[in-house]
Amino acid sequence: MRRLNSLAAALVILLVSAAAGRMTAADTDAPANPANTDPAAIGAATNPPVAPAATNPPAAAAAIAPELQVADRLLLAIPRAGFGKDYLFTASLIPQARAATSTGLAAKIVRFELFPDGVDMYESTKGLVVTEDLPARRLLASFPIVRQDDQQVAIDFNKGMRRVFVQAWTSGGGLDLTERDRVLEVPEGRVFEMRQEEGRLLIRQSVQARSRQDDANLEQRLEVRYFLSPYRPGAAPGKEPNPPDLRYARFFETEGQIEPVTGRVSARLARFDLRQPIVFHYSANTPPDYVEAVKDGILYWNRAFGKEVVQARKAPEMFSVLQVAFS
Repeated sequence: MRRLNSLAAALVILLVSAAAGRMTAADTDAPANPANTDPAAIGAATNPPVAPAATNPPAAAAAIAPELQVADRLLLAIPRAGFGKDYLFTASLIPQARAATSTGLAAKIVRFELFPDGVDMYESTKGLVVTEDLPARRLLASFPIVRQDDQQVAIDFNKGMRRVFVQAWTSGGGLDLTERDRVLEVPEGRVFEMRQEEGRLLIRQSVQARSRQDDANLEQRLEVRYFLSPYRPGAAPGKEPNPPDLRYARFFETEGQIEPVTGRVSARLARFDLRQPIVFHYSANTPPDYVEAVKDGILYWNRAFGKEVVQARKAPEMFSVLQVAFS
């Protein structure tokens, strides 16, 4: 029984990470952070937060960026209405030797800007600067334009994405700007798949990557899976951890952000949206003798809530833990 409970606990921990969109070991199809979720207020499993009701719904809808599209199978098409609006940019890094498991990378909020000779992608400076009175532009990449019309601009994502930002999603609580900007160089890369999936654009890129810091002669072979979706702020305001509570509980925390004017760095609790059931999927490969123990471990949380908040469901056969529909 002890062995059974230990295995159940381990599987539950694994599934918690997967359901929250923060898997650190996976073999396929989705980002480490949930869709449409603020990296400063992450916390949804299969029920991502919904933006709060606005007093002016048409204006609120206009403020949300349109979905990105695929052009000619491997080109990224940006609707002209999407320029200057926020997108959620997430990624997973998958080694191509030994076990092809992935590491979820930290999310960024980005905007595209159109120039005569190309399209730039900039990271939002919210939470990274002490004042907006001193303009700052955090350039992430520049993409060549392949073609454009009055509706959209098609860019070559592969040629522009020549570095991989390697900060992991687990860098919570503090703010390390050096780690945030740490990259691997990509001397060669190839986007071999691009598709729309569950409201997100999935881009798979095979790369040679090297670090100028560790070993400039070592070129790793990696797959980088990028996910781009319109950014929608979470419905609930972020909650800062209360230090006295640390005596009794521990939390996942978001990466720290710089408060305007004061410059104080503060983090927020990573929370689930409880307006819909939180669904954890356990692997279809779970041995039959262990299924009930795994489900009991997942559903035990309902005792704390005093009602059904968490559900346990069997994942489909050939399920990939980072598939968009399940994370």
